[in-house]
Amino acid sequence: MDRSPRNLEALVEHQVRRWSTGSSPAVSRGAKVAHRPVITISREYGARGAALGRLIADQLGFDFWDQKIVHAIAEDAGLADRVIETVDEHRQNAIASALASVIENPGLTRSEYAARLGKVVKTVSEHGAAVLVGRGAQYILDPKHCLRVRVVMPLEERVAGLRARKGLDDRTARAELREVDEDRAAFMQQTYGRAIANAADYDVVVNTSQLGLEGAAAVVTAAYRARFGAA
Repeated sequence: MDRSPRNLEALVEHQVRRWSTGSSPAVSRGAKVAHRPVITISREYGARGAALGRLIADQLGFDFWDQKIVHAIAEDAGLADRVIETVDEHRQNAIASALASVIENPGLTRSEYAARLGKVVKTVSEHGAAVLVGRGAQYILDPKHCLRVRVVMPLEERVAGLRARKGLDDRTARAELREVDEDRAAFMQQTYGRAIANAADYDVVVNTSQLGLEGAAAVVTAAYRARFGAA
């Protein structure tokens, strides 16, 4: 997907129109379901968490928000505001208040980005019926109102998969896996003061090596329906 500023703006405007016209899955199934909580996905690099998230979104008819899109919107104040403005002022104030207790070290220069990131994630959650991948959404949202998923895979299988997909040698693949996993862990620790691999912060942990994408999706959707009812 092209994530240039122009295309990101078009993406945001498209989503805003879907929310406002009722064509988004968050509001398109009528009054039978008032609100469908979101699913957050945290993953080890190479465990195919983003692919799993897209599959789950397709199966449930949910919107899909990947890490790169959420990150790019949070970096652009104008785009972030466009998303946040889709909820009323009362809910915007509630979102801002809730974030005050979530974001670690509010005096850091990155806090402006973290605040926008949190507002974007919470706004998507307010609309509901979405799968959010990455960026610490599992820490931003109230655990009572989302299903938090962690996706894992044994290191050797992640190495083999990365080598096959990107044509890397073993040493380079291992270095890339280690770097990305460490960067993600550092972001979570610095921004939210949390350890990304702590299983207690998740409702479901799935191993895509053992289950495959279809099996993992079945586990997650079953857990979602058991907790929140039919999607």
